[in-house]
Parts: sequence; structure tokens; C-alpha cells
Amino acid sequence: MSMNESWKTAAEDASRAHYYDAPLDRYRHFRNVLHHLPMLIKILGRRPHSILEIGTGTGSLAIFLSYFCPKVTSVDLNGDLVGRGTLNNERLRLRAAFRQGDAFDLSNFGDDEFDVAYSQGFFEHFEDDQIHALLDQQLRVARMVVLSVPKA
Repeated sequence: MSMNESWKTAAEDASRAHYYDAPLDRYRHFRNVLHHLPMLIKILGRRPHSILEIGTGTGSLAIFLSYFCPKVTSVDLNGDLVGRGTLNNERLRLRAAFRQGDAFDLSNFGDDEFDVAYSQGFFEHFEDDQIHALLDQQLRVARMVVLSVPKA
């Protein structure tokens, strides 16, 4: 199952579109960063030189991490989200890279290419066997994986 298939109902699609379609201005960007600060501190505490984000979302977290890390790459299966992340990155004048790609197949990246792979609000959309496959891919391309899921 792909990320796109995991959004099952029209209500979820509408909610998702409303969230991702809203412009990422500086206020919304920093509010999002503050909300995810514990995870970001965990990532930055490793002093990484290269970071891979799985699931672009608005691009806000990758954009923030690009303040501190020379190589930040964000991948998402959804080309619209990659485009929005790229646009938000340009609007905020930062240096994250956004690429379309499948989290189940990270073959475009080499073994241990990244210091850290992370995701936020991603794994809760998958079954256990799929999560294992996703983690296998991330652990191949990164030395450490950090993840965050919303509270139930």
C-alpha cells in the first residue's frame, strides 16, 4: 500500500487538502517547528551532516532543519506535496531539497548516505508488516531513524 492509498475517506482527503493547501507563512512555519521541537532536538543533538525526511507534508520540518544541517532531503510519493515543499522552501529562502519518491523503495539512496532519517505523522498510516519494511529501508540509508506519531 502506498501513502496515497492510506488516506481512505473523502473526509480525510478534505482535511488533508485543507492542511497542506494552506500557505506556509513564517508564523505557521515556526508554530509547526515549536510543536515538534522535542523530535527536532533529538535529531539536531546528533549534529548530523545529512538528514532524510520521509513524508514531506508542508516541508516545514525539513526547511527548519536546513538552517542547521548542510544536506536535508525530503521525499514524498505525492508530487503535489513535493511541489509545495519546494515552493515553501523557496519562499522561506532555505536550502532543503524535495524529491518525489516511494518510502518503500529508497534505492535511489546509498547505504548510510544519511546520518538521520526521520518522519512525523507517517507510520500510523501503515500495518505492522509495512512498518517493518519502511524501517528496513530507512535503516539501510541512515545510521539512525527518528519517528514521531500523533497521540491517539
